[in-house]
Amino acid sequence: MHKTRLFRFVAIVFFGVLIFGLIAMAAIRQWRTIYRSPLATPSKAAITENCEWPCTVSVTAEMLQPSGPTPSETSVPTNTETPLIQCTPPPCDLAAGEGYFCPDVCPGGCGTICATATPAAICSPPPCGPYDAIVCPHGDCPGGCGLICITPQAVCTPPLCAIGTNEAYFCPEVCPGGCGTICATYTPTPEN
Repeated sequence: MHKTRLFRFVAIVFFGVLIFGLIAMAAIRQWRTIYRSPLATPSKAAITENCEWPCTVSVTAEMLQPSGPTPSETSVPTNTETPLIQCTPPPCDLAAGEGYFCPDVCPGGCGTICATATPAAICSPPPCGPYDAIVCPHGDCPGGCGLICITPQAVCTPPLCAIGTNEAYFCPEVCPGGCGTICATYTPTPEN
């Protein structure tokens, strides 16, 4: 029984080493293929194309031409940069107040349009009292439009009344925000 286990262990180790060796040989062969390629010299080519509206698309690409003998094995191609697209903007009448505007995304200026700027509304702040505060109730008041006046309300801490007695908080007159509140003892009134 021990011989069977030993044989299985040796067989598993042998196949593991064999598979590892095959993978390593394939990686070395591919590495040699990549680095055996001849030196290359760059040459540039430019392509110009006209768009539907007055727009010129210029594409500049860099191509590699081999300067040595052609390799006998296939080499792995390398990634090159994507050429940039560039467009000529439309003619805008800058003297009449037109300007260049991109409604969304305009890579290389493509999609740029002429637009006339609309002036933003400007509003006067509302007349408020000396202790009032000017606020924007909804968080966005462009040009001061939509501002309102609010009067700050005082908030006071009431006095400490005795716990476990008949004392209660009492406001003798007007007590905005709890200011002016006192502790009073409840006295029942005689019923008629």
